[in-house]
Amino acid sequence: MRHTGPALALALLSAGTARAELAEGPVTGELSGYAETRHQVFFGLASSLGDLSPVFPDGFHPDERYGAVERLRPTLKLHLGESATLVSTAEARTSHGFYDTRQDEIGDVVSVERLYVTASSDDWDHTAGKLNLTWGSGLLLNPTDLFNDKNPADLQAERPGLWAVKSLWAANDHTNLTFAAATPETPCCAPKLIGRFDTTLGQTDLALEAAWDTDAEAAVFGVDVRSEITLGLWLEAATTIPKASPDAATTSFELGVDDSWDVLQTLYVAVEYMYQQDGLTAPGEQFQASSFSPDALAGTTPEALVAERFRERRLFMGKHYGVALVRLEISNDWRAQVLNVTNLNDHTGLVVPQVNFLPADAFTLTLGAQLTYGPQGGEYTMTLPELTDTQAKLLPVVSPTLGPALVANQGERLSPNASVFFWGRYAF
Repeated sequence: MRHTGPALALALLSAGTARAELAEGPVTGELSGYAETRHQVFFGLASSLGDLSPVFPDGFHPDERYGAVERLRPTLKLHLGESATLVSTAEARTSHGFYDTRQDEIGDVVSVERLYVTASSDDWDHTAGKLNLTWGSGLLLNPTDLFNDKNPADLQAERPGLWAVKSLWAANDHTNLTFAAATPETPCCAPKLIGRFDTTLGQTDLALEAAWDTDAEAAVFGVDVRSEITLGLWLEAATTIPKASPDAATTSFELGVDDSWDVLQTLYVAVEYMYQQDGLTAPGEQFQASSFSPDALAGTTPEALVAERFRERRLFMGKHYGVALVRLEISNDWRAQVLNVTNLNDHTGLVVPQVNFLPADAFTLTLGAQLTYGPQGGEYTMTLPELTDTQAKLLPVVSPTLGPALVANQGERLSPNASVFFWGRYAF
């Protein structure tokens, strides 16, 4: 599966003729999808970090300066009579360099990402299978989206499918009730049970949500409000209440505003504040030596401790964030965008400028960069621990395999200073 360029090129050429609809009859349908290639060059990571590969998550190779992902994702939609639809999406994906995953260590190079059937009546829609559930008005965090895992560099990125059943009842033209039970494929299987009410009142959309997380044994209550009265305004919030300790409830929310103007074609600006009560005030400190007690260092291998911290990482680790998004529609073919995310506690952040070129309806070309800023050791400038002389002597004894590499790489960056990326996509 290393030499996939010719295969993807052949798929691109053949896909243009694959959109033909099935013949008329009791079953009709269409084939659509996309093929894409993504390339990225990274700056600011020491090549010697490769000596610590057992510490890092699978598919992460900081000693590589270049990474690529190639993906072919066709979707077959079959209309089964007038009231039912079957949707199946497969994905063939390969990774190289920075993102490389050894082929003998992964279960599938080709996977089924969506596989569900929808049946509709006058007032009800029922869906079951491997599907996507997305809710929320906020830009990034979406606390009412219980399966949210967005990539700040690609807000439109596909997310993993969930095994779920969902029923939507349309009470009237502007009010719905949704009931769902869903679980990720990995890890499986501890579903979340969700009930959601949404309605439109004039120029304001309101949604209320109640859910039960069987894995965490916790209840989640959420509210999502978006209004377009003058400016665009939104508030999305959720509170999680553990069954075992209700007094340990935590709240997350996003509060934002956006507007657009007739500049060139359209200038869109959005800003928001994000808060996570269970976030860390100083996320970078979890990788500092002071966070590893001497007893733990003596009883557990240091690489296991660092690896555990990586497994505990999430997209937004802190408490307070400021987010700004500026998008300029230059013409029908050109679009420019800048996204900034700042951790307001440690003053580190990520800026993602990018330019999109759409030469035809089927093609999208993207050139951009990811730039980090702020003092060393923060969330977006995270480093390996700086060790004391005693710790530097102890680590090679505790871990003869990786201890010397941890000592040699102390203080090194764990996230790139910057990267440049190019994406190309052909939709068929």
